[in-house]
Amino acid sequence: MIIKVCGLRDVSNIREVVDLGVDMIGLNFYKPSPRYVELDSDSIGALADVKVSKVGVFVNEEVEEVLKLTSMYGLDFVQLHGNESQSEVEQLSKHVDVIRVVGVETDRDLQKASENVGEKYVLFDKKSPLYGGTGIKFDWELLNFYQGEVPFLLAGGIGPNDITSFQAIENKLFAGVDLNSKFEIGPANKDIDLLQVFIKQLKLER
Repeated sequence: MIIKVCGLRDVSNIREVVDLGVDMIGLNFYKPSPRYVELDSDSIGALADVKVSKVGVFVNEEVEEVLKLTSMYGLDFVQLHGNESQSEVEQLSKHVDVIRVVGVETDRDLQKASENVGEKYVLFDKKSPLYGGTGIKFDWELLNFYQGEVPFLLAGGIGPNDITSFQAIENKLFAGVDLNSKFEIGPANKDIDLLQVFIKQLKLER
C-alpha cells in the first residue's frame, strides 16, 4: 500500500513526514492553492537528499514549465489535476512518471478513466472545480467499477478514522492512499502525531 502525503511545504515538516516511512510526498505548484510551494534555493537543496518519491502537483501548466520545475526540484512524478491533454501526458511521460487525477462523482467517471493510457498511476478524488484539496469524500464503493489497466491511488477527505472504510474497495488495482487536509494543523503543515498513528495502523491492516 503506497502512502502519499500531499500538500507539504516546510522542509522541517517534510523531514518529519518522511521519517514516518511514507512512500511519496507531494509539492503543490498551483499558485491559487493555500499549499503552494515557493521555496528558496537552500530549501530546494535540502530536498535533494529526501529518500522518498517527490511528486509535483500541477494544474493546466505548460509542459515546458512542468519539466523545468521537475528538474529544479528533482521530481520523480508529476501529478496532473487539470484538463491536460493526452498529448501533454505523452510528452511528459517521456521524461517523468505521470499521475493523472480523475474527479469522481458517478461510475461513468470511472469508466472514462479506464480509457486513459500513459500514466504510472491514476488518482481518484472528489469531483470539484477547485482542483482537489476539498477534504470531501466520494462514494468509495464506486472504485469497484474501475476496469482500467493503470493502478490507482485514492484521495479526497481521507481522515484518521477511515482505515476500515477501505474495506469497501475490492478492486485489485487499489495501490495506495493520498493524505492531505484531514491531517493538517494548518495549510501545508501536517500533524505528525495524527499521521504516525494512521500510518502504523494502515500498515498493520494492509
